[in-house]
Amino acid sequence: MGRYKFRIAGSADTAPSGGGTYYDGEVPEPSVYRTKMKRLHIEGPNKNKDDMLVALCEIAEPDKKNGKSNPKAQYNGYGIWGRINLTDDNVGRVNQFLMAISGGKKQVLKDWWGGGPRVDDNDKPNILAVGTFKIDPTGMDLIVNATNNEYKGKRSLQASQYLLPTQLTSTNTEADEDEEEDIDEVEDIEEELEDEDEEEDIEDDDEDEDDDDEDEDEGDEEEESDEETARQVELEALSLAAVKRAAKEVGLGLADYRGKDKEEIVDLILDAEFPAEDAEEEEPEPEPEPEPAPARQRRTRSARATKPAAATKAAPARRGRSRRGPSF
Repeated sequence: MGRYKFRIAGSADTAPSGGGTYYDGEVPEPSVYRTKMKRLHIEGPNKNKDDMLVALCEIAEPDKKNGKSNPKAQYNGYGIWGRINLTDDNVGRVNQFLMAISGGKKQVLKDWWGGGPRVDDNDKPNILAVGTFKIDPTGMDLIVNATNNEYKGKRSLQASQYLLPTQLTSTNTEADEDEEEDIDEVEDIEEELEDEDEEEDIEDDDEDEDDDDEDEDEGDEEEESDEETARQVELEALSLAAVKRAAKEVGLGLADYRGKDKEEIVDLILDAEFPAEDAEEEEPEPEPEPEPAPARQRRTRSARATKPAAATKAAPARRGRSRRGPSF
């Protein structure tokens, strides 16, 4: 019995490959997870004749967080699939994904749409690079917002959003306490994600005291109220990151909205964009004319009776202006 002679010089010291961890538990709950990307390729066309950007990420949470046991680590190894149709409607989602995997490099977006990614020759081509940015899908860190997906009665998690670390807020309980927040990178992402028209400047008409001008001012106030309501609905439909970007655009600083929820930040933006006009100052009441100095000669009875009557008549007029209040 002979021995087989290998054509290579192998070594027992070489680390075994092809193994790894496999998840064999319940489907995790929807949440934001730290993951490692395992696959990134392009599939298509689908039934709508669209190509798809497909990513597979495995949960890779640290065992401990802030010195405490991390309950999410029990799901390590679970695979989260994400699919983005490459359509005009999904350009924003593609841009968000590219920003997340590149750490916020805007050049990656330009290279993707300017020349396309470099891929291999597989039937489902794997993405190797975008411009000078190389992609290693076997270990890239990626934060995934995972939601439920129901298919044929079975539940799984699917990626609905890919995040930068700076997009994690206190409500996610994911951001480390010492992690520096960088709103500028979030702004870069949201500029591509939100196809919103730029906010029009509102110019208030000067108010006049004439009755006709007061009617016009009331119409302006109603129009501004409608605009404020429309703006509120628009802001509430945005993501938290987009609302923070809008807050910075109106001059609010990070310290103004740190730790606040979306509704509170929306209120701050509306206060800044639609400041309450100060009520017109009430016209000061005219000073009463000083009574003439008493005459040296004795007054007649009719003269003494005249002055109290005049004073009594003037008093109600002043009280009437005071009750009327300011004119709007």
